[in-house]
Amino acid sequence: MDLTELLTGAVDKVPGAVAISLLGVDGVAVETITGSKSLPGGSDGARPRASQAWEVELADLMLTARRAARSLQWGALRNITMETRQLTFLARMINPDYFLLLVMERDGNMGRARFELRRVGAALAHNL
Repeated sequence: MDLTELLTGAVDKVPGAVAISLLGVDGVAVETITGSKSLPGGSDGARPRASQAWEVELADLMLTARRAARSLQWGALRNITMETRQLTFLARMINPDYFLLLVMERDGNMGRARFELRRVGAALAHNL
């Protein structure tokens, strides 16, 4: 199964999912798949213009959290969840260089989202 199929399968299986991305910690997206719903500011499931900004900002958040976990000697960062008034962002580290980011509506299925991130992350860990 290729990367696009893996990500598409995950976003399709999570109720309320808006998008999923495989990102480098530098904020550069390897692949982003949007679901049937669009990010605020996007239209008809198309990738919004500001998508690079959200990817870079959330990659920076991952780097900051990773540095904090290391400096406090809490071990390696695995997951981060950020909730806003409109969206929930779940991020899962795959290896030191890449992470998955799933964006969903606030009332999306958090349990299924976590499961899909673990499943896709495990599949990708062997190939990255």
